Amino acid sequence: MADDDGFTQYIIGSTDGDGIPLVNPNNPVRWGALAGAIVTSFVAAITAGISGIVLAAREAYLEIITGVTEFFTQRIVLTSGDSLGADTRIIEGVFPTINTAIAEGAAGLWRIDLSEYGVFAYPVAVGVILMTLWVIQYGVTYAREEVF
Repeated sequence: MADDDGFTQYIIGSTDGDGIPLVNPNNPVRWGALAGAIVTSFVAAITAGISGIVLAAREAYLEIITGVTEFFTQRIVLTSGDSLGADTRIIEGVFPTINTAIAEGAAGLWRIDLSEYGVFAYPVAVGVILMTLWVIQYGVTYAREEVF
């Protein structure tokens, strides 16, 4: 070996066994560290994959919940075609549609002209109110029996 001012001795370590060699000339690969790096990278890849799957499942779940909520409560705008000739349909959610129908029906019910009943206008108005309350009570009772 040529004399290189102690550089080889520095890399290999001290000859008296006091130092830790940077490179072992008999086995230059540190197999334990290499195996640890391989296992660590494998675990990191598996963890990243599982994390991606969990995030995708979470997003899918949230999209389903959001879609169901919007179906029942909000307005849905459906658009088809290109931007110039787009066909847009606006669909109300289930609850606004039902509420609108009930409100319009009730408003129509209360628009009855009672003047044609003459003296019996008051009993007819009371009868309409009692009939409305009976229909509401019957509907609530039926719904309670079906749901609970």
